[in-house]
Amino acid sequence: MWLLVSLLPVLFVLPVQFPPPVSCTLQLYRVPLRRFPSARHRFEKLGIRMDRLRLKYAEEVSQFRGEWNSEVKSTPLSNYLDAQYFGPITIGTPPQSFKVIFDTGSSNLWVPSATCASRMVACRVHNRYFAKRSTSHQVRGDRFSIHYGSGSLFGFLSTDTVRVAGLEIQDQTFAEATEMPGPIFLAAKFDGIFGLGYRSISMQRIKPPFYAMTEQGLLTKPIFSVYLSRHGEKEGGAIFFGGSNPHYYTGNFTYVQGCEVIIDTGTSFLALPYDQAILINESIGGTPSSFGQFLVPCESISSLPKITFTLGGRTFFLESHEYVFRDIYQDRRICSSAFIAVDLPSPSGPLWILGDVFLGKYYTEFDMERHRIGFADARS
Repeated sequence: MWLLVSLLPVLFVLPVQFPPPVSCTLQLYRVPLRRFPSARHRFEKLGIRMDRLRLKYAEEVSQFRGEWNSEVKSTPLSNYLDAQYFGPITIGTPPQSFKVIFDTGSSNLWVPSATCASRMVACRVHNRYFAKRSTSHQVRGDRFSIHYGSGSLFGFLSTDTVRVAGLEIQDQTFAEATEMPGPIFLAAKFDGIFGLGYRSISMQRIKPPFYAMTEQGLLTKPIFSVYLSRHGEKEGGAIFFGGSNPHYYTGNFTYVQGCEVIIDTGTSFLALPYDQAILINESIGGTPSSFGQFLVPCESISSLPKITFTLGGRTFFLESHEYVFRDIYQDRRICSSAFIAVDLPSPSGPLWILGDVFLGKYYTEFDMERHRIGFADARS
């Protein structure tokens, strides 16, 4: 049995001019990622329903107003809750280390600040940026805020040297977070967010780090790509700056352009409009749970249908074991659907968000020069 899903091309179209790349031999810069076991039970103990994990799109998309702009070095990534893949960066001189989510669904860089209040436990249990310890720090001071579905994050802006995958970004403006929405960030394994989206969705129009990499001539091509491993506890995959690494995919890329689907490394699930989420979950025998996802009988996973997506004229598919999460909660095995309901506010919605469940199977290239996204089969 098959379920067919027809999707128009991805949300990645607003034209942006990047400076001509520096003429040199193509080189990839790699950031390694790590994968952590599921922490769903930890969120439950903290009283956080899974539907509260739809951080960005409940409120943030309304600010986009329908606009989406969306050598090779790499950075290792870690996976939290089978979705939040993060890796290392440093800020300042001498370097101060942070673990950040590399998020294609946002465009700002922020980390916790050393100046956050003592009552802000979520801030103080993570690595914090100490401006006074950095000789390359530049004072900005402008107030900064991002509104998530789970609460608002507040802070102020600073400028400093940011290093990722061996690349050194000069004079990068970022936010020092002084107030962080408690439970979500209290339980999070990551320290902050490294936005990889277009400047058009950057809060306060701050230049995103990837733009700065390109403008400072650090990359031969304004391209980055993502490989997310769904296997193993330690190695979560990698993000490559400057191009794509053929060791991590097979075949050719299928490229798409358009404005109907969001490709988001910072979203755990496959998020879709409410009516469609209900229809798909009911068709696979899912029942609503108290924590916002649909539960499916674990014993039925092998008989559930293959779900196919049509993108750029190619059919992509997920097997049942790839779109069902397995977990142990209160000493019992539970299985839940990766399809969740997120009705985006007008004028952006209704849209689908293909998160890490999809990206874990398909190596993804983000071509910021040609404003397109490419998908290829990821090597297992």
